[in-house]
Amino acid sequence: MGAPQQQNSSMMAISDEEFNRLRDLIHKRFGINLTEQKRSLLVGRLQKLMRKLNLPTFASYYDYLSHDKTEASLSELVDLISTNHTYFNREKTILIIFPLLHFRLS
Repeated sequence: MGAPQQQNSSMMAISDEEFNRLRDLIHKRFGINLTEQKRSLLVGRLQKLMRKLNLPTFASYYDYLSHDKTEASLSELVDLISTNHTYFNREKTILIIFPLLHFRLS
């Protein structure tokens, strides 16, 4: 097991093994591929929740996820780590095209 890597003084440490376990779980369950470059993003997005849940390590967070029979914690995980794109709601072109598509499909 690799030693936890400290991201900076305010970020929680995550070991290589902890990162790999979470990365594998995320890929298996959600199809999201987290590269090594996303390590700090994962820590940054999860540490507030982990502190709130009083989970001191990413290993304890992984155990928390694994033992949640409702899988609500997995939903919370994917919400925290995914970036929602809202281009669809902001592009003016779609306002023109969507009614045409709806008409053609009717």
